[in-house]
This record gives sequence, structure tokens and C-alpha cells, in this order.
Amino acid sequence: MLRLEFDPMKMLGWLAPLLILASCASRSEPIRRDDSAMGMAPALAVERFLQAVNRQDLTTMGRLFGTANGPIIDRDPRAEVEKRMFGIAAIPQHPHYSLEGEPLVPGLPYRRAEALYAVRYEMATTLDDVLSRRTRARLRNRDATAAAADEVAALVGPELGWSDEDRAAQVAAYRASSERERQVPDLPRLGALAGG
Repeated sequence: MLRLEFDPMKMLGWLAPLLILASCASRSEPIRRDDSAMGMAPALAVERFLQAVNRQDLTTMGRLFGTANGPIIDRDPRAEVEKRMFGIAAIPQHPHYSLEGEPLVPGLPYRRAEALYAVRYEMATTLDDVLSRRTRARLRNRDATAAAADEVAALVGPELGWSDEDRAAQVAAYRASSERERQVPDLPRLGALAGG
């Protein structure tokens, strides 16, 4: 069962503390003009912005965040910019935040966004469906995929309306199936496939 929903009260519940904290934030560092994203390649600007987020460097974030009219730190009051940047920097610290561009299974080319796409738009309804048929991760590295099954189930489970018990059952079924595969006589081991 595919269940997509947006709960504005839940969103407001975790956003409200961020906004309150953001209103208290202030830094007094000098503004460096060389931090501007103007003329910088978009990928580099995003990378520098994320580095500034990791450092909680609100001033650099304000320098890199803006529109075609320039960085917001040049046009808005510094205190307001710092409040906004503090709120943005707090988002990756939230327990439900995840980068969908991160690997789905370490060492494989599939991304978390692909698993979410599979359940949202391709009618994938089981963990096995996501890992074996939508991404082919199981075929490429059965062991690494089985090891990542818990994390993948935690990612797609909320989209599919799984309870904790459903998620645990999906992981157990996937790992049992993977282990049965391992027991098939004459099935080459991963090392043999990789030439080692």
C-alpha cells in the first residue's frame, strides 16, 4: 500500500524550535567579499555552501545564498540573514533529514533517491523489489546489499506505511532469501566474480 502524506502540524512541530533558535543566533565575524558565489560554478557554490553548513559558518552561508541580484547578506540586514542561515544549518541535524543523493548500498552506484522513486512512482512494494528489481543491487553485491537492508527498509518503510514490525519482517525475509541464494551449489562467490 503506497501512502504519501504531508502532515503540516508535524512539520510545524519540528520547525518551530528551529525558528525560535534562529531568532537568537548572532555572529560578529567580518564579512569576506571573496565568499560570494557570483561567477562561481553552481556545483562549486553548492559544495562550499554545504561546507559552510558543516562549520556552522553563517556569514559564508549568507554570502553564498542568494539570487541573480547577489548574495542575501549584501541586501538584507545581517541579523536577519544569520537567523535564516542558522535555520537552514539546523535542518541537516534533524533526525529525519537524509541526503537522497547518498549511496543506497555502500560501494554500489545506486542512490537513496532511486529507492524512494521506486516506491513512489514504480509501484515497488517490498524491500526485495527495491533491492533486486528496481536497482539490481542484489545482483551486483548480495552481501553488501543484505548488510544495508535495515537502512534501506528504514528509508522506504515510511513511504509504504510500514510499522516497525513490517519493516523487521521485510528485512528478515530479504536476508533469508539472500542466504538461500548463497546456499545454491556452484553459485560463484563474489571474490570469484571479481577475479580474486
